[in-house]
Amino acid sequence: MKTKITGFAVVVAFLVFALTSCSKEQKLSKQLDGDWKAKYVVIAGLQVDIDTLNNFTGFPITSAFTLTFEKCQKPDKGCPGHYTLAGTQIPFTYTLDGEEMNILGALYHIDSIEDDRLTLSTSDGNGGTYQLIFIKL
Repeated sequence: MKTKITGFAVVVAFLVFALTSCSKEQKLSKQLDGDWKAKYVVIAGLQVDIDTLNNFTGFPITSAFTLTFEKCQKPDKGCPGHYTLAGTQIPFTYTLDGEEMNILGALYHIDSIEDDRLTLSTSDGNGGTYQLIFIKL
């Protein structure tokens, strides 16, 4: 009798764990779900308001740029989303592999994600990197 109860407890514990746990990518996908507005860029350790940078250098992203990540069950296989710039929505599919995100062929590292702030880093094309900081809408 004691063996049956112990075996039953092990099975129940395993089922609870299996049903409540999910992959790192699924957790990140849930955190990404929603709309994110570009706010800052960090270059060489200096955080600058993205519109200020655009005004002075022509940096191609402004605060009108938003990323929208839709609910997704299999982020390692591809998830829907779109970005909006100048009122135009462009659909994309993104994938997650650990903390790496691929959007439209560009690779981004998810440096941090909080309730209302997302920080991504990517190559600047010249051997360096820069960060983009988004605020959740």
